[in-house]
Amino acid sequence: MKHIIKQILRALRAFIAIGLVSVAGFPDASFAGSGSSSGGLIDVGTLGGTGSSFYALSADGMVIVGYAQTTADAADHAFRYSGGIMTDLGTLVGGSSSQAVAVSADGSVIVGNSDVTGGSHAFKYVGGTMTDLGTLVGGSNSQAVAVSADGSVIVGTSDATAGSRAFKYVGSTMTDLGTLAGGSYSEAVAVSANGSVIVGTSGVTGGSHAFKYVGSTMTDLGTLGGTNSQANAVSANGSVIVGYSGLVPGGTDYHAFKYVGSTISDLGTLGGSTSSAKAVSDDGSVIVGWSYLNGGSAYHAFKYVGSTISDLGTLGGSNSNANAVSANGSVIVGFSDLAGDAHYHAYKYAGGTMTDLGTLGGSNSAAMGVSADGSVIAGESMIAGDAVWHVFLYRNIMVDVDNTYSALRLNGVQLNSLFNLQNTLLTAALNEDCLVFGKNNIGVAVGGRYANIGDPAASAGVAFARLAYRFTPNFRAGVLVDQTFANSVPGNFNLHNSAPMVGVFGAWSQNEDGVGPELKASAASNSLNTGITRLTLPNTEAGSGRAHLETRGIQVEGAWGARLNEAWSCQPFAGVRATRISRSGYAETNVDFPITYNELVQTATTGYAGVRTYGKVLPTVAIRASAGFEQDFSNHIDDYSGSIATLGAFALSPPSPDKSRLFASVGADYLIAKTQRLSVSLAYNRQAFNTTNAFTGALTYAVGF
Repeated sequence: MKHIIKQILRALRAFIAIGLVSVAGFPDASFAGSGSSSGGLIDVGTLGGTGSSFYALSADGMVIVGYAQTTADAADHAFRYSGGIMTDLGTLVGGSSSQAVAVSADGSVIVGNSDVTGGSHAFKYVGGTMTDLGTLVGGSNSQAVAVSADGSVIVGTSDATAGSRAFKYVGSTMTDLGTLAGGSYSEAVAVSANGSVIVGTSGVTGGSHAFKYVGSTMTDLGTLGGTNSQANAVSANGSVIVGYSGLVPGGTDYHAFKYVGSTISDLGTLGGSTSSAKAVSDDGSVIVGWSYLNGGSAYHAFKYVGSTISDLGTLGGSNSNANAVSANGSVIVGFSDLAGDAHYHAYKYAGGTMTDLGTLGGSNSAAMGVSADGSVIAGESMIAGDAVWHVFLYRNIMVDVDNTYSALRLNGVQLNSLFNLQNTLLTAALNEDCLVFGKNNIGVAVGGRYANIGDPAASAGVAFARLAYRFTPNFRAGVLVDQTFANSVPGNFNLHNSAPMVGVFGAWSQNEDGVGPELKASAASNSLNTGITRLTLPNTEAGSGRAHLETRGIQVEGAWGARLNEAWSCQPFAGVRATRISRSGYAETNVDFPITYNELVQTATTGYAGVRTYGKVLPTVAIRASAGFEQDFSNHIDDYSGSIATLGAFALSPPSPDKSRLFASVGADYLIAKTQRLSVSLAYNRQAFNTTNAFTGALTYAVGF
């Protein structure tokens, strides 16, 4: 029976190296992945060859390990699959093939086996480096089978001088666990989450028994009355061990057991003569496996809760098997025959219902792994033609991939609106100046500004202050502070107005009245925090995260003022402005399939030209106006890109910018006194993205000292 069960496990061994679903209808989207999809399953793909095989899924569902065939099926290599990318782990020195068999809870530590010159050795793979674990003294072969949740304890089996021995590997030391009394061999099969409890099987006089190893002591778990017993799994907390055991000496019937405290208990069967427990929930309360039915002509998956063994049924056929269970015991996965028993399919069992997961286009499939929360299921399926098997991924949560990418693109449009708003506020800051000074050559201006962007709408209210000093009648310079106190941005963004925009400016003019040549230069920058929630469409997740929004710019302008008459003057001007607006990369939280976003940067170099007019209409009232044209010499914005957990990388192309744009402004000044002025203004400019307009209104009080 032990040999038969191992054959079944080997035949059904499958795991996930998730590929990427292409998105029809998104010509501006590109994706990187190693597979494709068929129905509800996602094909992980291969390392260039024809097939791939599953071994383990990390508890968080983000990392898959196994082995896959390389180009031209030259060899089998261990792989790590995460974020849509299958990575070849290579081999140990001198080896040609390898396989990854287990992974830590967060996916950071992978263990497996690789050929070496003259044998095969266990390895661990951490941070891109494969390390040979060696063997016990006198051995030439070793094999890792399991790893603790934090990756610190690796268990397996190694040749040794005295025979085959279970081992644990901690730090850089492989320790022989020995055997039970009278035994000539031992093998470890599983380890508890914290690495303190190791379980397996050891030879004993006349047979083999399951064991647990705690501290430095190997304890015989005994049998249910038979000659042999086998441990298959241990709960995360180490309190419950499950497996199967013979019932009478020399007998051929086996029953599933659980071992708690110091007692081995028979779980019974579903009416047949044989059963086996294969997996257990984190706290040991839910045990799953398979059992023959009455008559022994068929076997069914079971779950054991409390003291009751329950038949999970089938997908219409004769047989089914349970292979794994989620941490809380709510989701069970395995395979079942279909009606007619010609083929079998992977299933998930939750809430009393067994659901067919389908295949990757072939006839058969089997689910072999499930994440701790039950949201990710992994297994193996035949592909179309039934010639080879591929690892698959099934998301046990309905997430519409096409709608997810649609939501991403809509979020990108909203981000463009936010960039437009920041560009408008930056341009206003770069155009700041101070023209009112007192006898001490000090000028101060305070006021408020309101900016509004259309489609998608965004707006901001800003309080600003300027402080300038007139060093000579021809040269002035100052600093500015713009503090946003209120904003309204697209609904999936939340700007935190914690830091003001700050800047400097300076101007030289040939004459105090602005007639003749004039040169101006300015610079400003701002850094804000923003909360971002992914737009929600049907069957998508509202992932959220936080990012930094940085805005920087410099501007240089030349002008030539001319007086038209006593009341009116005009000033043609031209300049160059360089800007950089960026949103930092960030990762979503609180969703089952979080998205990690790359940094997105927009840079532009813009030339502009126009004319200003200024004139008094009353002794204390003046009006002004300007109009012009700006042209981007360069305007680049990065792709809206990142990676989706289990689906891989995505890249959405940005819209083409409107590089030629008009701008205009009007305003009025009330001259309170020679050193006091109250001004209002309204400015318009076309935005580079989203084909939208921006309007900015300002009220300013300036006084000289």
